[in-house]
Amino acid sequence: MPRPDDPGLARLAVRLGIVALVLSVVVLAVALVRPRLEPGPASGAVGSTLDATADAYTFTDPDEAAAVYSVRNAGLLPVTVHSGPLDDGGAADVLDGAVTDADLLTGVAVPSRTVPAGGEVAVRVTVEWPRCAAFAAGSGVERAEIALATTVLGVPGSAVVQLSPALGLRATTPVEPAHDCDGVLHVGDG
Repeated sequence: MPRPDDPGLARLAVRLGIVALVLSVVVLAVALVRPRLEPGPASGAVGSTLDATADAYTFTDPDEAAAVYSVRNAGLLPVTVHSGPLDDGGAADVLDGAVTDADLLTGVAVPSRTVPAGGEVAVRVTVEWPRCAAFAAGSGVERAEIALATTVLGVPGSAVVQLSPALGLRATTPVEPAHDCDGVLHVGDG
């Protein structure tokens, strides 16, 4: 059993203290660099095929299926939010200009915007039919969240933001899958 005045034990204690300090700094850095985006208070959609409820903006025309949402930076550091395609089809386009009810739907897409801590950015979100899925009349797809590409202090990442209301697309007639799909996912009425 080592003695309390053993120099090897003292070196071990110092090394463990250094490891604990380094791990604490790494955990703090990860917490600061991880983007924290959340839904902002404003959203809107327009279109001749829009059915707007408190739960969803639902379109029947895929060319119109877009809504604009304000997204708030709830983190401590500025976050750069990037426009781009979404994994399951559609896109998230960061818009220029102010995030106000009057200007929300009129913004122009830009490649990215840096949002200060507590600030907001407008994001136009689109939804489209999955390429390899068939839909019966009355069925559809709904997007309830998006994963936005981000950068914080030069570190790339992503943040998932809930959409409220959700964004949906409903078929009025059957929708057939793309002709070049190997396996076809069939979605029934619903």
